[in-house]
Amino acid sequence: FFRAHQAMSPTTPTLSFINPNLEEEQPHTHTLSFLHGETWRTKENVQGYTTNMDYAYSEKFQLFTRDGANQLLQICQSHAQDPSSAYVWSTSRTSRCLRGVPAVVSAIRAEQSRLETFMSRLAGYPLRMTTCDEDVSHVNVQLKPQTQAVDDWHMDSVPYVLIVVLTDHKEDPSGETIVKKFSHNGDEGEELTVHWDAPGQALLMQGQHFLHCARPSKMGQRFSLVVTFMPSSPYHVDTTSVHYILKYSPASYLTRLLSARARDVMTRAKDFSAMCEIRRNFPDGPMGSDQQLLGLLTNLIGALEWLPRSWKQAIQCYSTDNMVKNGDKVLCLKERIPDAEGCLEPYQAILHHAVALKTVLVAATNNVGQIPLEDAQAAVKKLLDDGQATGVDREA
Repeated sequence: FFRAHQAMSPTTPTLSFINPNLEEEQPHTHTLSFLHGETWRTKENVQGYTTNMDYAYSEKFQLFTRDGANQLLQICQSHAQDPSSAYVWSTSRTSRCLRGVPAVVSAIRAEQSRLETFMSRLAGYPLRMTTCDEDVSHVNVQLKPQTQAVDDWHMDSVPYVLIVVLTDHKEDPSGETIVKKFSHNGDEGEELTVHWDAPGQALLMQGQHFLHCARPSKMGQRFSLVVTFMPSSPYHVDTTSVHYILKYSPASYLTRLLSARARDVMTRAKDFSAMCEIRRNFPDGPMGSDQQLLGLLTNLIGALEWLPRSWKQAIQCYSTDNMVKNGDKVLCLKERIPDAEGCLEPYQAILHHAVALKTVLVAATNNVGQIPLEDAQAAVKKLLDDGQATGVDREA
């Protein structure tokens, strides 16, 4: 793969950059109950989401070899120092970042299966890498000594992130990743520090649910790669919030992301329909229990509602003046897509299906959790038929 790709992109790493002994790594993991106490299940993040996964972050582990981290660092340095690079972005929160560098994307995608397997083991839950290339190749950049945080205090816009430091900070008095515990008395919470000892070290965090930041290096450069993961189970709704991500992404990112999520909706609908059919044919079998059907239905509704909500976030985001690309203001969404409001119509139609399915969910709740199978299957069939007719299941 790499030999073939190297002909097109000479800067792509020529060997696997993953630690050959990765599977032997067993980093300790911290829980949200450790950070937030007993309130972790009900504590909403900045996007209004809660989680039922009691996982916060892992201790550092050696993910890349030193040589592999150095190869990726050189690729990123060449783009970060090039003011004409199409992959350089900046926002008020990040001093500079790279997104979508082809050689970085190719290197990460080539190891996708192995990374998904290891990260799932860490989280204790099946995870998959996100579909948009910008979200598996985000690099936070510091080029010279600075006082501004490399990535200031925040909660992530995506479910899980793998953070990999590419620079050497063994002798650096700063450059750490900081996690903040929740304080129940209103004071500033305790700060927990992750010191990086070697290039290629990494940690996995469910960063949507606690504050964290990246401190600047006092020695000069700091480069860290961020790879996004999300739960692969159909029982888990996607909690990605696009409002901030769009501030450092090209316009094509939005359409590709919506396309991927629309296909995800159709997959969830087919899963739910198949489970209903199993329940009807084998009412006493182990598959298709009321609890399983309710879980699938709830998250199908959440996935349906995600589409129009995210498009509205896009209109709001691209209509503001705080998007910056290489120091210049970026065109707002209505200048990029003249009929931006009209593009929302297919997703509004999808929202009507969510309302219909919510009626089924309310009926099930009122009926002590028993799903009205015929009504549910009829509503999902209408969704699938409309999705196929309008092409929503193929592209947004």
